[in-house]
Amino acid sequence: MVRWMVLMWMAFMVTLPAMAKSPQTEVGLLGEAGPLVLLHTDVDAMVQWGMAVVDVRQTFHNPYDVPMDATYVFPLSPGAAVRAMTLTCGDRELVAHVDEKEAARKAYEQAVQQGRKAALLEQQRPDVFTQEVGRLCPGEVVEVSLQYVEALEPKAEVWSLVFPTTVGERYDPRDLDLPPFGPDAGRRIDVALTLDEGLPLGSIYSDSHTIDITDTPTGARITLADGDDVPNKDVHVAWSLATKTPSVAALVARPDPADDATIAIRIEPPPLATIDVHTPRELVFVMDASCSMNGVPWDATVRLVEEAIDDLRPDDTFNLVKFSSASSALFSTPQPATGDHRAQAKGWMQAFVGGGTEMTAGIVEALTMPGNPDALRIVLLLTDGYIGNDQEVFHTTRDHLSDNDRIFALGVGSSPNRGLIEELAFHGRGDALYALLDTPVEEPIQAFADRIATPVLTDIELDLGSLVIRDQVPSVIPDLFAGQSLRIVGRTDTVVPTKIQVHGRRGLQRVTYDVWLDPHTIRTHEAVPTYWAREAIREAERNLETTSEQKKATVVPIALEHHLVSTYTSLVATDITPSPCGDSPWYRTGPNLPVKVETLLPAGTAGIAATGVGGLGLRGSGVGGGGNLGAIRSDPIILGSLDRSPVDDVIKRNMNKIRYCYERSLQSNHTLAGKVVVKFTIAADGSVSAASIKSSTLNHDQVESCLVGVFRRLKFLAPKGGGIVIVSYPFLFSPR
Repeated sequence: MVRWMVLMWMAFMVTLPAMAKSPQTEVGLLGEAGPLVLLHTDVDAMVQWGMAVVDVRQTFHNPYDVPMDATYVFPLSPGAAVRAMTLTCGDRELVAHVDEKEAARKAYEQAVQQGRKAALLEQQRPDVFTQEVGRLCPGEVVEVSLQYVEALEPKAEVWSLVFPTTVGERYDPRDLDLPPFGPDAGRRIDVALTLDEGLPLGSIYSDSHTIDITDTPTGARITLADGDDVPNKDVHVAWSLATKTPSVAALVARPDPADDATIAIRIEPPPLATIDVHTPRELVFVMDASCSMNGVPWDATVRLVEEAIDDLRPDDTFNLVKFSSASSALFSTPQPATGDHRAQAKGWMQAFVGGGTEMTAGIVEALTMPGNPDALRIVLLLTDGYIGNDQEVFHTTRDHLSDNDRIFALGVGSSPNRGLIEELAFHGRGDALYALLDTPVEEPIQAFADRIATPVLTDIELDLGSLVIRDQVPSVIPDLFAGQSLRIVGRTDTVVPTKIQVHGRRGLQRVTYDVWLDPHTIRTHEAVPTYWAREAIREAERNLETTSEQKKATVVPIALEHHLVSTYTSLVATDITPSPCGDSPWYRTGPNLPVKVETLLPAGTAGIAATGVGGLGLRGSGVGGGGNLGAIRSDPIILGSLDRSPVDDVIKRNMNKIRYCYERSLQSNHTLAGKVVVKFTIAADGSVSAASIKSSTLNHDQVESCLVGVFRRLKFLAPKGGGIVIVSYPFLFSPR
């Protein structure tokens, strides 16, 4: 008997390729038959009235001649409410049910031990999930389908949907076990987004991918262009409406006429006056200089801080902090924004540090350094967020944040840790911003400048008039910055038109403004109860004052009632019949089994070349009524040894950035139009050594400055035979 088991084990080891194992984690298996075991991801999203319902289908494959179990770690949006899972094996479809985490795992493991197909979905963090698939027979392909709901939030009247594709490496002083990372191996992702907002669309663009756009009778359908489908960066799609967003709108659902309705209300506050120039401000820029930021993310961080420093007011004071394995500051206290101090800062930040990611050290340094006690201290923390000790960071922020402090978190890179970024901004009483690889550097810095240029609306209370809402989330409305909307969701007996009064405090001044909820702004959407449940769970889980048991007591009943995955509940699907390949418990005794499926390192991280560029497709649309980047009236002038074709190719690949410079300003000036000629010099290595505006009938400094910034960062083919090439390239901008 022993001899037979030894022979079987030797045969098993011959069947499998060698397995590498690091001290922290196991590496997934790769063989000539293909990757084990995730082949493809399909994403299909429908957005109606700002509510997204997203279907995700993952295809797994076992290329070996023995049964396998697989574990795959993947991200979703921090606001995702995962409510359904099915496992499809040939003609069999297994529908998952939600159960408490321990019970769900027990059901999964029991099924696998008995040789039955099974799948288990667990939440590790609000934005990180683990998918386990058991009893993959040799050569078998199975599909796991998930569905989640997400309420989208407009910022400055621009909507966006983000689908994360990979989990970056996470630094944790406790040596957190991480998913293994591997090569591309042919893995691909397809994403399709249908916009059915019921209102005319303005601009549609992406800061991450080249996209194709097809108009539909009620909106548009967006897909990834061929060749830009490697799942190593967040998929980002943004759009605006051609008509002004209503000042108040509501979504409602009543699945059972005998039950209460669930209503979600979004209020767009009127513009706030700019903050008094005499209010002192201390701006502290905290830069993540850890190893994961090396390369493209660090270069982007430096450019972002340089742009922010240039935008400082003359009476601002500022300081810079870097953190990796430890933290350090440029000045001992915030200094006036003089030319000399700006120059010192720009020189100091050029040196990259490397090392661990002790984010708490950077936060403590920024919040505790001496300064003006009467000033508003505004911290902008720039990071990819690749840490594992999230809760420690949140507790540190809470413990050191004073009434005069605000922390804004800016996620940098192709796949920033959005769960950390969003929660850090929440606990820091600030806002979350993002700079993806193809986001124009001016955009997040302008958004940050807009946030801090206007007073924060605090101590907000709502008078809903004749509308009575119970179980309101959030229970306490957070501070409101410029460009943000006020959102609440709860349960009500009747949905009626009503006047809503918003009371708040702007500095020392009490303010009140009225909005009217009328029937024309009330829409029906079946996912509103799911949205309420996710927000109620999120509020309970982010409460730093309660214990894990107290959180569990609140979360579990809500998650079970609404069939949602949470920290304490999971989705599990099990077959009732044995797997066709039978029960072979001996295969589970190997040291590296069950296997962990490799994920891809985020594009642009150290050692990985950034791939793909953003794109607007071919749709001529723009913010604030739609805009066109029309045909060139005259050919570009090229002086030097470089043909027009490779120049045009680079311009075409970066057209999203060029259009975006125009669309951003079209939002506030709906008649903006004109011809701009950009003059730029291509150096011997293909980089752009100089860029300027040769001529312009647009006469708009912001657009022209943005265009110059875009061209300075472009990379062309090296001119033939060396030397330089001077190009004058015309663009015609006009509203649609």
